[in-house]
Amino acid sequence: GQLRPADLLQWGRDYFNKDPKRHSSFLAMGEQRLLSALQTEQARMYSADHLEVLLDWARPDWIGNYEGDSLVWRDSTPEATVDYLQALHVLLSGIDESGFEESSLSDTILSWIKEKGWKNGDVLWPMRVALTDRPQSPGPFEVAAALGKETTVARIEQATKSISDRIS
Repeated sequence: GQLRPADLLQWGRDYFNKDPKRHSSFLAMGEQRLLSALQTEQARMYSADHLEVLLDWARPDWIGNYEGDSLVWRDSTPEATVDYLQALHVLLSGIDESGFEESSLSDTILSWIKEKGWKNGDVLWPMRVALTDRPQSPGPFEVAAALGKETTVARIEQATKSISDRIS
């Protein structure tokens, strides 16, 4: 079952405090970021030992590796993916921090994709991978809301640079 937010946060902190040296980056997270990350992954948690792997993307010191064409959606290309990520970076940079919550991000980004005449997967797949470096993860809107604007925009920029460097 789903834990209440305060209980979920306490459960996460208790787990990470069992080995504070190993989990220092998780313990360094602000309370709101840790709670958001825990809530985002709560349905996928099947044991406390799995927590560290599931929440890896939420660590403040996280750096994506973006192996091969992991950022590229199905029939898209690395070049097109760079264009999608650069445009997404501009869009996200213009959104106020107060608009950085899941439903608002979903509405804004999905209508923007439609307006551009693009396919959802061509934009949302690289966004998800840019934020988590995982093909299976919470949705990109959940993750972006949990990470906040500054981290989300920085990771989109990092992923864009990663794929740009590979194709140039």
